[in-house]
Amino acid sequence: MKKHLTVIMLIALAFLVSCANGSDNTDRVNLLDGIGVAYNDIIIYNGVNGVIYALDLTTQANAPLCVRPNCAHTDDSCSARAVSAKMLTVYQDSLFMLCDEEEYVALYKCGMDGGDRRRIFTMETSSRTDNAYYLMSVSSVKQLDGKLYFVVKTIVHEENDGVIAQSELVKLDVFCYDFTANKKTAIYQTELPNGIMNLLSVSKKAISYSLFYDDAHGDLTCEYGYISLNDGESVAVNTTTGSTVSSANNIYVSGDYCYYIGDGDLYRLDIDTRGKQVVFEGALDMFLADNTVFVYTKQDWANNEFELSYLKNEKWVRVSDDTEQKQIFGETENYFIVSSDYSNYEPWNPAIILKTEYYN
Repeated sequence: MKKHLTVIMLIALAFLVSCANGSDNTDRVNLLDGIGVAYNDIIIYNGVNGVIYALDLTTQANAPLCVRPNCAHTDDSCSARAVSAKMLTVYQDSLFMLCDEEEYVALYKCGMDGGDRRRIFTMETSSRTDNAYYLMSVSSVKQLDGKLYFVVKTIVHEENDGVIAQSELVKLDVFCYDFTANKKTAIYQTELPNGIMNLLSVSKKAISYSLFYDDAHGDLTCEYGYISLNDGESVAVNTTTGSTVSSANNIYVSGDYCYYIGDGDLYRLDIDTRGKQVVFEGALDMFLADNTVFVYTKQDWANNEFELSYLKNEKWVRVSDDTEQKQIFGETENYFIVSSDYSNYEPWNPAIILKTEYYN
């Protein structure tokens, strides 16, 4: 068995889904979603007590991202402090932080050493009209090529004679904020009872998503699809309702294609033409890393036995047993970040493995 390097990272990942890395000219994805971001072979993450840390996977050096000498990192004078940070991302050698403030969400930009932090964008999280109160929250943030994509969930509370009534109607908007143009643009909008939307991956052509809501009969419905960045149209590729709802039906976009599992097979759908084809039969689950599609053909959780293959030059290659079929949930330039133990998975205590070792 190849030797894995164990690293300690206090990263509470809500969803192990993709987020773009710091490159501005590639569709490479990095699955350290939101509060951890890869930069070369360094992981920058929100650690203990809201302090931003930088972990070098090559040297194992781990230190607060602070420019002040002899700093105790205990108050806001520390450049590494970001207690309210809900997203970190890197673009053109700058670090960006999306933070929850008292009445708005703010986007901050700073140097890669944590210095020179400044606020570049804000969005209010509440508003009021004569007969309604609107409460907004920002979630599911993705970044690619200097464009920040995020979901704004708005719960509408109607007012009757000054009394606020809870509403099940939820407005879901997908926005894009362009770092260079300093401009926010609406991409997509829908209104659904008890709606929850997650952005799963982003490419130059589309954003993949999952959408949970109550249908006309009150049954939980899950829709997987993608939103075209060309015309803003959403395309649902897989919808389940009631007892058939599953969160395992991953969908990813990469380059010209959308990959998803339907009826036990892996499909590849052309984003422009919407033509689709089965590229792998008998797929149980899939994920995307290093611009590569990985497919599980065996998942025996009781016995900790798995079989995993990846697509290379239009041919499927079995991942070596030496990697213990570990699923990738993060990556840097040279390393994959994998679960340290399927039977006792802890996202804050992962293992790393060289990409060359994983493939070979």
